[in-house]
Amino acid sequence: MRTIALIKAVIINILFLLPIFFGIEVLNQPSASPVLEDIIPATIVDEVVLKKNVIDKPVINLELDQIRKRIIFAKKLLNKTKRRKRQEEDILNKILAQKEIEAKKLTKERKKYERLKTEERLAVKNFQTEEKRLKQGALQHAEKVENTRIKKIEKRDEEQIQATIKLLQNKLPQYWIRPRGFYGGLSCIIKINLQIGGVVENVAVVVSSGNITFDHSAILAVQNASPLPIPDELYAEFREFNFEFKK
Repeated sequence: MRTIALIKAVIINILFLLPIFFGIEVLNQPSASPVLEDIIPATIVDEVVLKKNVIDKPVINLELDQIRKRIIFAKKLLNKTKRRKRQEEDILNKILAQKEIEAKKLTKERKKYERLKTEERLAVKNFQTEEKRLKQGALQHAEKVENTRIKKIEKRDEEQIQATIKLLQNKLPQYWIRPRGFYGGLSCIIKINLQIGGVVENVAVVVSSGNITFDHSAILAVQNASPLPIPDELYAEFREFNFEFKK
């Protein structure tokens, strides 16, 4: 554009210099008629000025107007391009900012997930530890309760056994018949076999008193006392047992 303007300026200067140039040439040439010499340069000058004013100036102005319009259009296009560029940059920045936010959010969610996963593992581990501890405690408690129950049963059974033995010691002598000529101070151990309900099934002397008559009287006393006062829950303990019979 600068080149075109420079060319137009040169053309304009040449058009302005032509009348002067032609005037100088006319002055240097010999002429026979002064009147003709004055007329020719004036005509040339008028023609040049007329062409300049009528033809060249509007054309140049038109071209300048077109150039200005093109410049204005180019500026508008440039401004529009700049605006679009700024808009695209804004959109790109928004997208990048959104992606950065999403990336931060994703990182935060991943950290949250890892934290929850760790907490879950710890919770499971704690649950398993607590479950194991509770099971051990429950087993120990159950074992303790069972031992206590067994001890109570054993103690109760022992008390019942002792009470039953004492009851037998009081009952059997009631069925004893003193042999003739017996003065006392003897004892023997007899084995008693019972049926359910305390019915005497068999009686035998395992340790003799040294007196056959006394031993036989002890066997008769046990047989006569049948059924013996044995509780059903103690049948296993008294199904077969030894009893010291003494007088």
